[in-house]
Amino acid sequence: MFNSDSKNFRDFLLSEYSNIAQAHFKSIETISTFFRYYLLIMSIPISVIAIISQFGLDKEQFINLVNQFNLPILIILMSISLLGLGMFCYIVNLRLDAVLYARVVNGVRKFFYDEFNEDINLKMRWRVLPQSPQLPPYFEKSFFCRLFLSLGL
Repeated sequence: MFNSDSKNFRDFLLSEYSNIAQAHFKSIETISTFFRYYLLIMSIPISVIAIISQFGLDKEQFINLVNQFNLPILIILMSISLLGLGMFCYIVNLRLDAVLYARVVNGVRKFFYDEFNEDINLKMRWRVLPQSPQLPPYFEKSFFCRLFLSLGL
């Protein structure tokens, strides 16, 4: 039915499908993990302010304390913002990797779907997941706009 080259190619695609699918799910998991770390880092200044406010300083004493340490505070806040920018870029890169993996999985899925010519009714019932290597798009407003707004705030 199949020659040896065709069988080898099919075996290769099955192996690639498995590897790329695992990489896709791992990248989605990594995005979630880094987003949690990002939120943790961004909450540090608010936590420090809450701790300092427990010392019983009135408003004027608090302003004097901030004025005394304005350069270290500036350096710390700039460091946190640069770290946040770097994490944002890394999260976007992970998302683009996940989209690339999803496109490869869709292309392999399309190959096997097109190869199946047994029963058209069965084929139509199985067609649930996308098969276009052009999906999903690299820029999704629903993902990037929400990510940009949440990380920007």
